Amino acid sequence: MLLVSAAALGGCAALPTQEMSDARLAIRAARDAGAEQVVPRTLREAEQALARAVASIEQGDYRVARRDAEAAHANALRAGEVSRGVTALAEAIRDAEGGGRDLGAARAALAEARSAASAGEDAAALAALERGRAALR
Repeated sequence: MLLVSAAALGGCAALPTQEMSDARLAIRAARDAGAEQVVPRTLREAEQALARAVASIEQGDYRVARRDAEAAHANALRAGEVSRGVTALAEAIRDAEGGGRDLGAARAALAEARSAASAGEDAAALAALERGRAALR
């Protein structure tokens, strides 16, 4: 029992295979959603975190690798969410054109979301997207 506790406290961390896979898949999905154009900073942060995870694995530091892979995954998911949101709002505005509705607020929100996203301000971009969707309701 003492050996098990010592091993658990000592930090024999396992190779973060699943976390690395999740991060890679999320980065690929974010790219597919257009993140390179919409949220380049967030995507770059995800890619950098993944690169740090790879380096940590090479050094045998699996705890740090897991943490960085999880950060890469979270950043990539957020990049994909913002990218898909910008695309969806732009399409919704295009679909609503010609219907006699005032789309000014939705267009302004889309512009704000794009600006915030390109500046790496993901929370502001998501908030602007929500305002844009609300303006179309």
